[in-house]
Amino acid sequence: MGSTNARRLIRLGLAFAITGVIALGATAPARADQSAELAALKEQLKTASQTLDQAKADLKAKQDAVGQVNTLKNEGTAGFFKYVGATGAYKILTDPAVSGKLSAAISLGSPDDATNLANMDATIQYMKKCNDLRRAEGKSELQVSDTLMAVAQADTDWSSTHTEHALLFSVGENLSWNAADPFQGWYTQEKANHEFNNAHPDQPHMQDGHYLNIINGSYAITGFAIHRNSQNRYGGNTYGQTFSFGNQGGLTRSGINPDMTGSRTRSIDDYVADIRSYQAFLAAPTANLSVAQQAVETAQRSYNGILARIQALASQQPQPNHTSQAGRPPQQASHGALPSSTAASHATPNYRNVADPMAGQSLPGHVPSATGRLGLARTGANVFGVAAIGVGLCMAAGGALTLRSQTARHKA
Repeated sequence: MGSTNARRLIRLGLAFAITGVIALGATAPARADQSAELAALKEQLKTASQTLDQAKADLKAKQDAVGQVNTLKNEGTAGFFKYVGATGAYKILTDPAVSGKLSAAISLGSPDDATNLANMDATIQYMKKCNDLRRAEGKSELQVSDTLMAVAQADTDWSSTHTEHALLFSVGENLSWNAADPFQGWYTQEKANHEFNNAHPDQPHMQDGHYLNIINGSYAITGFAIHRNSQNRYGGNTYGQTFSFGNQGGLTRSGINPDMTGSRTRSIDDYVADIRSYQAFLAAPTANLSVAQQAVETAQRSYNGILARIQALASQQPQPNHTSQAGRPPQQASHGALPSSTAASHATPNYRNVADPMAGQSLPGHVPSATGRLGLARTGANVFGVAAIGVGLCMAAGGALTLRSQTARHKA
């Protein structure tokens, strides 16, 4: 080999080595950028994990609230009385020791039962009508009592099949079966009867007791109930209205003074507001549950997306060979499942468990195809760079040795 060729070999070798250095240098910033991005993503994953845990805790609380609401719904108006703290009224509808013979007739919350919340709501118009009639007679308006509402409901359920007064509690009471408007008989017809009685005291007394209950100036509180589709010889609805002197009780006839514990005395408008508030309370948890479920799904998607990016980047980093003593990869920690005690008591969305790199375990090696090709390309560049440097240095060294040998012979 001539000196010219030796020098050419040296230059070519140096060119190879420089090319290798450039190839290695081109991948170094990318690796640094990946490392920084991986560190940032792990911090984001911590935050996403906390957000997901909080969303699941909120969902569990909403599920518990729905369970509590469903219990109240199943109790009909007894649930309402429990909600407002009217314990005396609640016991009248739920405790056979209090309601006695009436308890068998009460079917809490059933569609036709007087304890159905919609049926209680329907009584408002009749209590308003009673007060309109009282005002026309110069009497004060009656207030609504929780306890008298419960007594009316229990009595009316019983009277829907017995077509007579239960006479268990010491209250004034009007009953009507299968009337289009109970006040047509209670007030309109019996007012005429009352006037006839006054005008003709020598004639047989005509019924006017319902009318006298309505206009009794001593009464201060009332309750009202409707039992629909009654099973008696009249059919239709059974209507019952109860009357008393006040929350302190007081005999209006023989019987047990009803338990007034916790019973509120409210205007009709205020009582309507209470019913509306309770209805909103019953509806809210279901709507809140839907929002909480969506929040968990959103948090899960965010967590999964960050994790997928970490897995993709980690697959491009040099991976230590983590193995257990048995030669198997370390077990992956999972995130995204509610505790087993929660799953047992509440149906939860089927959120997918995913590996959690924050548990300090190695990441799975699966890489999406596009990212995998990019990683292979970078690996190839690294291999090429090292090989080019090695070959180039060998070529340059060989050329230098040849040139040195030739120079030595020339001098000899």
